[in-house]
Amino acid sequence: MSEMAEKRAIAEQYKAMPYEAKVCLARQRIWEWYKTCQDNFKSCHVSVGGLDSITLLMLIRDEMRGIEIPAISVSVLEDKSIQEVHKQLGVIPIAPIKSKVQILNEYGFPVISKAKAAKIENLQVKDNPKQTFIHAIMTGDMGAQGHWQHSEKIKLNDK
Repeated sequence: MSEMAEKRAIAEQYKAMPYEAKVCLARQRIWEWYKTCQDNFKSCHVSVGGLDSITLLMLIRDEMRGIEIPAISVSVLEDKSIQEVHKQLGVIPIAPIKSKVQILNEYGFPVISKAKAAKIENLQVKDNPKQTFIHAIMTGDMGAQGHWQHSEKIKLNDK
């Protein structure tokens, strides 16, 4: 079994676990992380951005009552609503290397979803072997694999 296939199999096992077992495993990992930091004389913190990391922060705070683990974020780059949530949670703001304007000018506006970002990434690969997929992304026409149907769901917006 290849390394990638092994990683997929492990990920599928985790996915199939009941919720309570996942929380138990997450709590165990939190303590392993904290002990590793302590053993190496390192301070630890939580980098907070979106919902997943906020959920992790709340789990850490619940699990480690009495132990102060600071939360940090480059909140100034986030939406105002997220900045407000960070403020309510006591997240420490950190200044970015580049301003939001510089980032938008250099890299453009963020993509709406990870799925769309993956499609755009496929378009940027020179001589991409997934030419059928690229055709579908560009036109919405599915070709032989899609029974010659048209799908607006797979097609990226023209802009």
